[in-house]
Amino acid sequence: GTPVPSITEKGKLPKHLTFTSNGNGTATISGIPKKKGVKQLTIMATFGSGASKYVVSQTFTLTVDAG
Repeated sequence: GTPVPSITEKGKLPKHLTFTSNGNGTATISGIPKKKGVKQLTIMATFGSGASKYVVSQTFTLTVDAG
C-alpha cells in the first residue's frame, strides 16, 4: 500500500478554531469562530523521509462571515 501522508497546517486560524490531523491522510478544522474575517491557511502533506521526503501544499482563503 501507499504510506499515509502527515497532514499539517501553516497559518493562524481564527480564535476558537482548531486544526486536527486525523492520522489517515485527512484533517479537520472544527470549532465556532467568534469573529468574522479572512485568513490565509496552507495545508501541507508530507510523504516519506530523508532523501525520499516530499511535501505538497495548497493555500486556501478561510472566510468567516458572522451572520
